Amino acid sequence: MRHGAAPRPDPVAVAAWFKDSRHRTGLKSLDGDLASYTSGTATSDAGTIRSACNNLAHDVRILKTFEPIPDVPAQASWSLALADLEQGAADCSTGSLNGDTAQAAKAKAEISKGDREYGAVVDRLGVILGQKPTSSPT
Repeated sequence: MRHGAAPRPDPVAVAAWFKDSRHRTGLKSLDGDLASYTSGTATSDAGTIRSACNNLAHDVRILKTFEPIPDVPAQASWSLALADLEQGAADCSTGSLNGDTAQAAKAKAEISKGDREYGAVVDRLGVILGQKPTSSPT
């Protein structure tokens, strides 16, 4: 292996990780949370946004307890995604509860960043597994 090159993925280990139904369900829950948040922000529906942020915070807490993805680049993106989504969900909940538009804007930026990082995870897993493991994030 070249110095600094990412280690080669182990498709068998990644497939075994993904085969665990908790991981598939977790990715689908995250997809749903992000879709709900996007829908709420597109229509400026405060109730949908608040609910999506609460669900996102709940699901991220659970996802953080799962085993790491057995692929260094995917796990690195996953860790970043979960951290940004967790912070975004917290800022979103507080911002929407207090009617704080600056905090809501900060939350939107954090959630968008986390969503892009999550997209990198989905893309990486798709390359390793030979198919995308979930629908594309928002």
